[in-house]
Amino acid sequence: MTAIEMLNAMKSDHINILWLNKDRRVACFHDGEIGYDVDYNDAVLVRSDPSIKLIDTTDGETLQAV
Repeated sequence: MTAIEMLNAMKSDHINILWLNKDRRVACFHDGEIGYDVDYNDAVLVRSDPSIKLIDTTDGETLQAV
């Protein structure tokens, strides 16, 4: 899943979340049913979008579109 696909999915359905762990450099996209490992660098690009907000900091950062 590319950065643009993740961003579009997060903006279209607010149940989708993105999780990043900077220490381990891993990321996961969750669509409400299934979690998918995604490229860490693509996830960092999604994180930089102003419509993506931090919702939790347990074991990394959990992000959601608002």
